[in-house]
Parts: sequence; structure tokens; C-alpha cells
Amino acid sequence: MTLTRKDFIVTLASLFVAWLGLTLVWLGVVDETSPVALVLVLGGMIGIFFPALQQTYQDDLATFPADIVRRAWYVGVVTGAVTIVVFVALREAMAGDPKLHALLSLPVAVIAGIFVLMVTEKGVLRISRKKNRS
Repeated sequence: MTLTRKDFIVTLASLFVAWLGLTLVWLGVVDETSPVALVLVLGGMIGIFFPALQQTYQDDLATFPADIVRRAWYVGVVTGAVTIVVFVALREAMAGDPKLHALLSLPVAVIAGIFVLMVTEKGVLRISRKKNRS
């Protein structure tokens, strides 16, 4: 992946937004579960990966038909979002256990969500490729 100036700025700005959200929580200005912290941390973390996701989408469009790529990405985004929501819900449910609380942190939730998005998307594309060959 070639990192353009725009991609670098997006990644750097997103890193700053996520850092700001984590700093506000660490300083005690906002609670971990406040909407401000969730938007800053989750949005910033997703933004960090956005240039790579955008490039992957463009590469898929060059290889597969557009309707199949869109369906694969829809499924991937939904499963990734559900993964993030499950992480946040489990974090709230396990608030008393410090090890689980750290394991289910917001950045880890986003990384897991993006990982699930990518695995699901590649799986759907692979299945559709095999289906079209038959």
C-alpha cells in the first residue's frame, strides 16, 4: 500500500483523536462509558485503519464485480460493527474484573472489529468466486 499525503494526514489526525479520547478518560475528565469517550476512541481507531480499508476496497473492485464487492463489504462492516458492540457490552458487564476490563478495552474492540470485517469480507469474496466458477 502506498501512503499518500492525504492518507498520512487522515491516519495522524485519527491517532490524535483516539489519543485525546484516551487521555480524557485517563485524566478523569469523562467516564469510560461516556458518549464523548466512545466517539473519540472508536472513531479515532477506525480512522487510523481507514486508508488501508479504502485501498483494500479499491483493490477488490479491480478484481471482482462491483455488486459482489459491495455485498461482501456490507457483510464485513456489519459483522465488524457487531464485534465492536459485543466488546463494549462485555466490557460493561465485566467492569469489576480488572484483567477482563483491560482485555476488552476500546482500542482492542476496534482492532477486533476490523479484523472480523477483513476476514468476513475476504471469506465472502472467496465463496462468491468459487460459486461463480461452478
